[in-house]
Amino acid sequence: MKKRDIFKRITSVSLVLAMSVSLVTGCGKGKQDEESILGDATKASKDYVFASEDIIIDGLNPDRMNSLRIVGDRIYGTYYGDEGETVIYSFNSDGSDVKSFKIPAKNDESFSYIDFDSEGNFYAVKAKYNWFDGAGYTEASEDEEAGEEASSEASASTASEATSESASEEEDKEIVSSKDTVASDASTEASSGDTDPEAVDEDGDDGYAGEHYYDEEVDEEYTLVKYDNAGNEVYSIKLGEDVAEGDYYAAYGIAYSEEHGVILSSNQGIATYDEDKGFTTIIDLNSKYTGSNFEVTRGYNGDIFVTGYTDEGRIVGTLDFDAKDIGHKSEVFSNTNYYTFFGGNGYDIYCADDTAIYGYDLKSDKLVKLLDYIDSDLSITYNLNNAVAVSDTELVALVPDFDYNFTLTRLTKVPADQVKDRQIITLAGAYIDYNVRQAAVKFNKDNDEYKIKFVDYSTYDTEDDYDAGIKRFNLDIASGNVADIMAFDLESPVESYINKGLFLDVAPYFSSDPDIADAKYIDNIMDAFKTGDKMYQVVPYFEIATVACKASLVKGQDLLTMEDYKNIIEAKGIKKANAFGMNLRKDMLDYGVAFAGPDYIDWSNKTCSFNSDEFVELMEFMKDFPEEYQEDDYMDYDTAYRSDEALFNQTSLYGFDSFKRIRYVVFGEDVSFIGFPGSHYTSVIYPGTRLCISAQSKNADGAWKFIKYFLSEEFQDSLDWDFPIRESSYEKMKAKAMEAEYYEDENGNKVESKEYYYVGDKEVEVPVLTQADVDQVDALVKNSHYAMSYNMNVSNIISEEASAFFSGQKTAKEVCDIIQSRLSIYINENS
Repeated sequence: MKKRDIFKRITSVSLVLAMSVSLVTGCGKGKQDEESILGDATKASKDYVFASEDIIIDGLNPDRMNSLRIVGDRIYGTYYGDEGETVIYSFNSDGSDVKSFKIPAKNDESFSYIDFDSEGNFYAVKAKYNWFDGAGYTEASEDEEAGEEASSEASASTASEATSESASEEEDKEIVSSKDTVASDASTEASSGDTDPEAVDEDGDDGYAGEHYYDEEVDEEYTLVKYDNAGNEVYSIKLGEDVAEGDYYAAYGIAYSEEHGVILSSNQGIATYDEDKGFTTIIDLNSKYTGSNFEVTRGYNGDIFVTGYTDEGRIVGTLDFDAKDIGHKSEVFSNTNYYTFFGGNGYDIYCADDTAIYGYDLKSDKLVKLLDYIDSDLSITYNLNNAVAVSDTELVALVPDFDYNFTLTRLTKVPADQVKDRQIITLAGAYIDYNVRQAAVKFNKDNDEYKIKFVDYSTYDTEDDYDAGIKRFNLDIASGNVADIMAFDLESPVESYINKGLFLDVAPYFSSDPDIADAKYIDNIMDAFKTGDKMYQVVPYFEIATVACKASLVKGQDLLTMEDYKNIIEAKGIKKANAFGMNLRKDMLDYGVAFAGPDYIDWSNKTCSFNSDEFVELMEFMKDFPEEYQEDDYMDYDTAYRSDEALFNQTSLYGFDSFKRIRYVVFGEDVSFIGFPGSHYTSVIYPGTRLCISAQSKNADGAWKFIKYFLSEEFQDSLDWDFPIRESSYEKMKAKAMEAEYYEDENGNKVESKEYYYVGDKEVEVPVLTQADVDQVDALVKNSHYAMSYNMNVSNIISEEASAFFSGQKTAKEVCDIIQSRLSIYINENS
């Protein structure tokens, strides 16, 4: 696990949370060649620019579309109608010659894995989910008793909600569930054809579809269906009836072939279906590629592409009907990057990742970049899930905006000689977060003089080395191979780079720029990231890292000493390792250094104090924590802190609303913030991102124009999941946290929205924050003066030497003396 992951979110479960470079992009492209990605970015490439044009079709809301397909030059889209029916639209790429037909569905049914043939016939897997109403009645029994079809509005909501998961780029933030807002959120984020059996229906007075729940004990039912181009059912065939007892059936994909008929992929294998011949197994997953799941996609020349993962790693190949295997297995697709595949004309198949769209040539096994999201000013920061290729120069796609509202868009290639020249501003990072990516798209759209180009070092990450990107990023910086703007998270040694004079002091911009000069920012946060009176880094949003516990446990103390911690743990009679929830020894030691702010390392004076009594005591305190988890170490985090099975929760406040979870869910009573063991500070500041301009940049003014947007009222007011640094925006967030939210019910009445969490199997209503709540959070923010400190190399040195103490080979003092010696050398060499 990356250290960046460890510190990216400090939550109630533990400080250790996995961070996804983007919602669905995996860990990077595993770049193997030694070409300079910075050099590539500085080139003003005009080869990947496409222009956007909205396709407007009367009655069609793109937010409720869940698939796009193409047959010949005809585009097909599926849409969930107001009555829950599935509506099939077909049209030309310019939106002309629109035709449509409807297919009814019950409210426990939805169509997924969709394809069409050349006559416009519709093929799909119809999934029936097993819902019950809390009284034991299933949807099917209600339909039978009523003798009529139930309302199917749930189909739209569930399918849309399921497909929205890839649109979220803030997975690392825990989202409060709201009964009254689930349906509206779900219906605005459709992007693929899969459905979620656990999604929440939008009907019912409380937002839970009349208290209907998904029955996990009963398998879903899948049916292969065909409808003609007028919406008449041609056949309906139940799937999975021959599955062995104790096994189950789950559909994974469908494609239509003019030669072979329907190709169906499931957890059982890949089979064809012909109306005359029935089913024919092509690949049996019980005997070959066991445990794999494959998607199937119709290619341009009639090939059926199979994509997925096996024990061999990623597979992208074509279905060999004669050999009954996967043939033409590609070697060009990385195991670590995530791609979505789609069909069209021109290339054999197309795919998208989180940066671009590519065409794939089967014969040469080459992946050719066609469209770059940034170059084309598209607000796509994750994989594009629904697109079709009219040709390699014309695409139709469901494109999201910054708020995940979708537009049916025609994308056409712009000839290179028609692309306007702009000065390139390079922006590099090992992890470029979502806010920065969004801001770059906006800047590029609004600016005729400059253009931001990303230098994404995560492309160097591999399955064998998740830190390859950050290592290469730091190596390039140390060697002077730097971008105009650098975006850092906690893992990079920013203080070391500042001491080496690598960054531009932007303090003069703050005093001279009329858009910034009169604005007020939170003083203690701004000061924490200054170097004397210089400002080499801009931190536009932040979190507060701390340790929380029940207020009754500490009786008014706001900072516990190491001795206080020991006494409380002993008085409660629990193991030290359990007192902090589930945390490994190495992680706890890292937290101890990170929460200490400047106490152990003074980069500006090139000194450290790892042989101090405080660090020796910290080392000794950590000995009782496990090196690895054992089976009996696991605890129920839903209730652990309420029941005093665990006492101290390392957590992060990322906005006022995040306090709700700590106060009303994790502990269920008043809480205190007490600082990490051995730290002299109740809390430290976790920077959301740190933006620095290279002292060598020839585009410093342009770089500042981009960075200052993060300080603007527009951007600062838009922050939902981090504290804004602008005082006025911070005060707005504080006031909003005490306001109830409302929605309008079907009768036009204003109804207060309720928020709920589950603690074990008990539903807990979370109230709106009180004045006392926000005052407690505000005091924590205003009394935070130091940034969280983390350096990967420092961590590795400490870990290497500490092992001798933990294994009993040396005393803590002996180990700390060695650490002091090694780190003194390291800090002097790297300051």
